[in-house]
Parts: sequence; structure tokens; C-alpha cells
Amino acid sequence: MKIYTHRSKLMYFAIFLMIIDSFRPLLFSLDTSLYLSIVGRIVYPILLFLFADSFYHTTNKKKIMIGLLLLSWLLSLGYGLIDHFIVPIGWQSYKNIFTTLLIVAMFNVGTDYLRKYRKQLGKKNYIPRFQGIVMILLPFILSFLVFEIGMFFLKPRFSKAIVYYIVGAVMLMLPSLFVVPTGVMMVILGWLFYIFRKRRGIQYLLILVYSIFSFLLHPYSLQWTMVFSIIAIHFCYREKKEKTNPTSDISE
Repeated sequence: MKIYTHRSKLMYFAIFLMIIDSFRPLLFSLDTSLYLSIVGRIVYPILLFLFADSFYHTTNKKKIMIGLLLLSWLLSLGYGLIDHFIVPIGWQSYKNIFTTLLIVAMFNVGTDYLRKYRKQLGKKNYIPRFQGIVMILLPFILSFLVFEIGMFFLKPRFSKAIVYYIVGAVMLMLPSLFVVPTGVMMVILGWLFYIFRKRRGIQYLLILVYSIFSFLLHPYSLQWTMVFSIIAIHFCYREKKEKTNPTSDISE
């Protein structure tokens, strides 16, 4: 139990850093924001790695997903208050780490359903297959819905205030890919972490490949610095192996 408690605390700390990174453009100067951006890029894969392991071992995945949805709404409310009373930067620049984790959780649950279907191939039970496909497609469906609502209210007959508040509210309340930090690729990375959670080498390779492509496509971006997260993940995994060794005391 100690190892999971330790890793949960580490995950909560990573979530805290990602929340700070979400409000970074609003609250900090350019120089400070630059350093926090680097920290955010390194912490992001670590958080996805820890979430994949924690989500697999949780006994109530539905409760976790509901909690993430409520937290995403709470973070959206906080962003709206800051945007209205402190720095009017606009919802277009907003990113929500809890929405990211919720979408990754949807993909993970969909994967579990498909694995369940594969184990029951001879029983002609197609319900898990249907549930798995729906859970994986749901974030894309919601994102398309948000896009269509936005396009509808951008028509000339609606005032800018209506467009701003209605479209902004829909975008912030629905778990869509539009509010995912650094885009859909990080969601896919978190999903692959879950699929290959027992293959640490593949997880390292995924981070390395993503970092290389980020550097080649956007050399002046800081996204490539996420490669340094491999070091932290490696030590975290090594600590887990040491604590779960049969010769160690894990009875408490």
C-alpha cells in the first residue's frame, strides 16, 4: 500500500504543477512563464505515466471519471473568474489538465471494454465491443459538437457577447479536445502509456519519438524538453521495483 500512496502523492503534486501551468499566461511575467513552461513540459508526461498506473489499479473507475469532470468544471470556473476580474485573455487560450485526464480515462475504459470483448469472443457478447468503441469515439464526438456549436453562433445574427459567453461556456464545460494542453497527441500518449503500462521501454521510446518530432517540427518550441521526463519516470519505476521486492518490508 505504501508504494501506491507515495505515487498518488507524486501524481497530486504533478497535477498541482500542471494547474499552475494552465494559468501561467495570465499570472506570470514572460521570463517566469518561460521557466514554468519548461517545468510543465517535463511534468506533463510524468503525470500521464502516473495516471495510467493509478487508473489501472483503481477499484472505481466511474468515480474517478466523475471526479475529473467536476474538477474540470471547477478549474473552468476559476479560469473564468480570473479572465473576468484580473486578466481578460479569453477562453480561446484556456487549457484544462483535468479534461485531458478525463479524455485519457475515456480511452482507457474503452480499451478495457475491448479487451473484455476479446476474452469473450466465443460467447457472442458484442456489448463490451460496442461500449469500447463508444467510449473511444466519445471525445471526438463531443469535440465535433463543440465545433458545430461554435460555428453556429459565429453567424452574423448573433452578437459578439452571445458568441463569447455561450461558445466559451460550452467549450469549457464539455470534455473536448480543444482544451487539451499541447493538443491531441498528448492524449494519445497518455492512452498509449495505459496500453503499454507494463512495457517501460516502449513508454520511454514514445516520449523520445514525440520529443524528436516536436523538435524537428517546431525547433523554437519548448515541447521537446519533455524528453527529460524519462529520467524522473525511470527513477520512479526503479523505486517501485525496489519497494515491491520480496525481500523488502511491504506488509504495512
